[in-house]
Amino acid sequence: MWAGVWEVGGEQELVRRQFGGDFADVESMAMPRHWASLLTGTTSPDAAGPTLGSIATFTADFRDQYYGLIGAVGDEVDGPPLVTSGLIDPGRCLWGERPVRFAKARYERPRVALDALSPAMRSWADARLVPKILIANQTKRIEAVHDQGGAWLPGVPVITCVTPHPERVLRVLSSDAATQFVHARAAGSGLSAGTVRLSPRLLTEIPLP
Repeated sequence: MWAGVWEVGGEQELVRRQFGGDFADVESMAMPRHWASLLTGTTSPDAAGPTLGSIATFTADFRDQYYGLIGAVGDEVDGPPLVTSGLIDPGRCLWGERPVRFAKARYERPRVALDALSPAMRSWADARLVPKILIANQTKRIEAVHDQGGAWLPGVPVITCVTPHPERVLRVLSSDAATQFVHARAAGSGLSAGTVRLSPRLLTEIPLP
C-alpha cells in the first residue's frame, strides 16, 4: 500500500515520497502524469512517433477462458501444450522443464484436449493456435517468447501478440527501454511494487525505436 502526501506552498509543487515500513524519505518530484512514476522516480513521455500498436495486435484472455479449460487439461492427454506465465522466460518457453499449477492441480507437461472443449472454447483455441508471441504477466521485466509454429495455447493471464513482424516486436519487448516504459506507467499494479500487470493497451503504447 502507499499514500500520497502533498505539501502546498513554496516555489515548486513537488510530491514528497516516502517508502518502506519506516517511511524513509526519498527524493521529491514534480507530480507526474502517471501515478506509477511516483514509485519508480522516473517519468516516460508519451510516444511522439509510431508504437507497437502500429505493427502488432495484443489480446488478453480472462476468466471465461480459464474456467473453460478446466476438465480439458492433463499430462497424458493429446493436444497443444498449455503455456502459463511461469513458463515464459525472455526468448524461451520452459514447458516440460518446469511444473505448472492450473486450477489447483500440478502438471509436469500440461496439454489441452481440444475435443473436450465446448464449441465456444474450441473457437477460442483455433484463434490462438496461430504463429504468435506470448507475453508473461505480472513480472519485473517484460518476458516474451515466439511461438513460431502456432503450437501453444496461452493460460490466463498470458497476453497473446499477433504480428507480421515478430522479430522486430520481440526486440522491442526485450529492451530495457520497453520495461522502463511500462514501469513508468504501471509500476505497483502487479503483486508487488516492482512488478507490472501488463495489458494490451499498455503494450500497444510502447514506442518503436
